[in-house]
Amino acid sequence: MYEKIGYCVVLITVGFLAWQDIKTRKISILGLILSGIIAIFYLFVQGKLGIIHILNCMLPGMLLLVLSLISGEKIGYGDGATVLIVGLWTNMEFCIMTLIIAFFLTGCYAAILLFKKRKEEKIPFIPFLLSAVEVLLFFV
Repeated sequence: MYEKIGYCVVLITVGFLAWQDIKTRKISILGLILSGIIAIFYLFVQGKLGIIHILNCMLPGMLLLVLSLISGEKIGYGDGATVLIVGLWTNMEFCIMTLIIAFFLTGCYAAILLFKKRKEEKIPFIPFLLSAVEVLLFFV
């Protein structure tokens, strides 16, 4: 039962952040921090508050943050922080599958932009992350 709650919270949180990302190209850090604190409490209620479990859940987001740093923020820090929160609310496997689907969808959109000769357009990542979450929740 607790897993379904986490999936619903992820859907709502990422949906709100996707709206922000499309509208302003920025993500609310306060919303991310609040969601992270609530996620830690959620893990405590589930009895999964072990440091190893938490680090495993956050690993995909941490890797995305490192990629943001290496790429000079071509992928934003907010994207990495959002993936951290998705990992806390769900688990590492769900988070990795979400990232794979989101990267695929983003790549398809980037190919369309290249075809239309709009190479310089910045692509908001969180809406694709939301689409990936929706695809996975359809099969869960």
